[in-house]
Amino acid sequence: MNTKILPVIHPTLDSYSKVGHILSIVQSYNQTEDWLYSNFIQLVYKNYALVKYDTFNWFCPWIHDQKLSREFITIKWKRDFAEFLRDSIDLGYYIRFDIDHFYLDVSDSYLKNNRVHDIFVYGYSMENKMFYVSDNFRSGMYSTEMVKMEQVQEAFEQYISKNKPDHDDIKLMSFNANAKYQFDKKYVINALTNYLEAKDVSRPKSLLNEPVEGIAFGIRVYERLNEYYLTLIDDNSLIDLRGAHAIHKHKVLMLKRLEYLMSKKIIADGNQIYEQFKVIEKKSDLQTKILMKYWFTKKEGLLHRIISINNEIMIEEYETIQQLVKALERQ
Repeated sequence: MNTKILPVIHPTLDSYSKVGHILSIVQSYNQTEDWLYSNFIQLVYKNYALVKYDTFNWFCPWIHDQKLSREFITIKWKRDFAEFLRDSIDLGYYIRFDIDHFYLDVSDSYLKNNRVHDIFVYGYSMENKMFYVSDNFRSGMYSTEMVKMEQVQEAFEQYISKNKPDHDDIKLMSFNANAKYQFDKKYVINALTNYLEAKDVSRPKSLLNEPVEGIAFGIRVYERLNEYYLTLIDDNSLIDLRGAHAIHKHKVLMLKRLEYLMSKKIIADGNQIYEQFKVIEKKSDLQTKILMKYWFTKKEGLLHRIISINNEIMIEEYETIQQLVKALERQ
């Protein structure tokens, strides 16, 4: 086969590759909407300026995944990792694995610095000797690109083990068309309530004998971000845009969720809630753009404006989600 490309779409939540890779598969299929809009409600502030989505407690029925060790692949495919990738794609598998961007000419890190990150491979062209891939390649933005097979091969060979299976292993993912999932209204109401109450939803520490991962949850995320922004006034540290970007995409998904809830008549007359969330989404987008401007200008006034917008979002979102919870409970 000369060319094969598995179905993908640009994911709504594209701030972090782990979620982005999975959603680029899931959002390619309409039957996954019930699952998508039941999840990704909670936000988690971890540290620095990292705001992530709650992936502690979700399981995706639409993804069948498995892991293989690099040693197994090296032995069975006689060191031809590119052939392994093509064989996997031919069988309908997407592949995710850690790779050093130093060897990839589509990355900002190409021949400049070592940056190991998880790349997502979903197709190939034998005519061009290229793989179709996705990752945060340039300026931290998630994108789809074409990468030379020889570059992927070299990056695989040069990989230095982290002695952590979750990073070292090769992950195969396929779409499970036989999965079933019904929209879970009670779960969504509970998740929205947890968001308003800033409830700690991280997995129990004893489960994996690991530290609890979150510092703040839900609506309290804005306060912690503001604390971080204030530290930048007297600090020349490089500003981190990921938290603001993740929050904006969270609002974009919330708008899609509201469209879904209204179209399925799960809530009645949700137009006012939708319009209020449109205002919140626009403010969130504006905040991200001002933050980017601050990155270049370092004007202190911009930080104060960002903090002010953050406070507005926090208040308006709290009131709007309260209305949404009541609308869900009424129907």
